Amino acid sequence: MDRGTYAVRLKPGAAVFCDGNGYGLRMGGYSRYAGNAAQMVILKALERKHCTLDELLIEVASNLPEKTLPCMASLMLTEFLLDFEAFLEK
Repeated sequence: MDRGTYAVRLKPGAAVFCDGNGYGLRMGGYSRYAGNAAQMVILKALERKHCTLDELLIEVASNLPEKTLPCMASLMLTEFLLDFEAFLEK
């Protein structure tokens, strides 16, 4: 399977939430908030549906400021996957 077609899925019981502090993921008694705008974009996308890595990369890239280097979208997606790995299926 091509890595770009790998589906990013939340673990059973994990849910996207939004409150006065922003967007995050919650599972059981544990929660984590998005640390930046790119993570918030990814959480919003996962709230709508399961996404492939390519789809998430496009979401992040399309929400970056105009003069941002293209490689930054990949780095931001990687940061999300590492920060929220406890909530994601492997």
